[in-house]
Amino acid sequence: MICALTPQSMRSLEMDFMKTSGIPGMLLMEHAAAAVVRHMKGARNALFICGPGNNGGDGLAAARLFAAAGGVPVVWLAAPFDNLSNDAQAQSRILRAMGISIFELTADSIHKIPCVDWIVDALFGTGLSREATGVNRALIELANESGIPVLSIDIPSGIDGGTGRALGPAIRAARTVTFHCPKIGHYIYPGRELAGELIVEPIGIPQIYRNNDMPCAELLEDSDIDALLPARKLDSHKGDYGHALIIAGSLGMAGAAAICAEGAVRGGAGLTTVACDPSIIPIVQTLVPTAMAASLSCADDLRGALIGKRCAAVGPGLSRKPGLLDILSPLFDCALPQVWDADALNLLAEANRKPPAYSILTPHPGEAARLLGVEATDICSSPIESARELSSQTGAVVLLKGAATIIAYGGRLALNHRGSPAMAKGGSGDALTGIITALLAQGLSLFDAARVGAYLHGRAGERACAAVGERAVTALDILSRL
Repeated sequence: MICALTPQSMRSLEMDFMKTSGIPGMLLMEHAAAAVVRHMKGARNALFICGPGNNGGDGLAAARLFAAAGGVPVVWLAAPFDNLSNDAQAQSRILRAMGISIFELTADSIHKIPCVDWIVDALFGTGLSREATGVNRALIELANESGIPVLSIDIPSGIDGGTGRALGPAIRAARTVTFHCPKIGHYIYPGRELAGELIVEPIGIPQIYRNNDMPCAELLEDSDIDALLPARKLDSHKGDYGHALIIAGSLGMAGAAAICAEGAVRGGAGLTTVACDPSIIPIVQTLVPTAMAASLSCADDLRGALIGKRCAAVGPGLSRKPGLLDILSPLFDCALPQVWDADALNLLAEANRKPPAYSILTPHPGEAARLLGVEATDICSSPIESARELSSQTGAVVLLKGAATIIAYGGRLALNHRGSPAMAKGGSGDALTGIITALLAQGLSLFDAARVGAYLHGRAGERACAAVGERAVTALDILSRL
């Protein structure tokens, strides 16, 4: 599993390590600089643009090591010497002692960017908390306009390392080299896109230097999945893997119910039943012959359908017709784990009602905005904070869908970094809801079902894209490659 830290957590970790080990920050800076130079292989010359903090110190040290390896560095310093951190000042003195010139820039004295193989961005790193101005802003804009590939140290300058937000103009890097652990901002857009190729390098801090309560985001990898999925016994039968109830579909949106049911079937539920408007039962059973169907016309129908089920999902294609929330009332009285999606979320928002206990909410930004009473742009600009706030207000696990899916519950945070633009198509969310429901049916916890479901969905989307192309993928293509 990948653990992505906040910038504050990384600084705390470094301070703890240096205090307990006695290793000075300058040595860690040397390791970081060496890692940067390793990823400049083949470069003959490079421009190093360095800020006043320790990120700038990394850049100054990298310039020296680049020169020692036979490269020709050009070093621009975006701050007066007296404003540098102690370690950056030390690196500056070493550079000058080697006869390497350092040009201290002001907004009025910026040179034209020379013809180099790489620009090394060492302006801010993960410590930035406000928009770049003056000489720093000008350097960011010049680097982006130059057409020369940029290698960013730690994170592209201009990006908030804890949120991935662009705080103003931000470097568009071809490659980012970060240290010890990735940062949350590497996985949230636009930081994820602007980072380019992300490389995580060790700098000598043992992995044990991370407190269990240290704020971080969990990201699954392929190697984690087998341990989280329940093993299937050789002598098992369908009853061992749970009976999932899908409450979905309406006239004109039967396909959403069918896709969700297919997701539950392919996600591993032993049995799947769709409770839906009687008019679409023939359509659903034709599209998903491996699922059963039950009529849903009143609350008593749903009460009966819930008997014997291990979990439920509600919402895909359900519609928002008057009285529908009354029909769903038995869901609020049962203790089954549930997934609330699509129209079901809009019904909750309209009624200003919380979901039942033991629920997973799977909103896209528009649905999350309606639940929180804000604008969709607010959700998109602060997705992590929004997911956490929605989870806090509802008591539910929240899976906020997007190019970087966020799962929040209590103090835990998970990010899904798998998927493809090919999945940006109607029906993808219905498939995800079905997969998560299947995992609940097989006994996974709410949080694990959400994060494993998002990961499997994303990986299947990648395989579907590779097979049929970015534009042609459908939700059924995704499900066929689970």
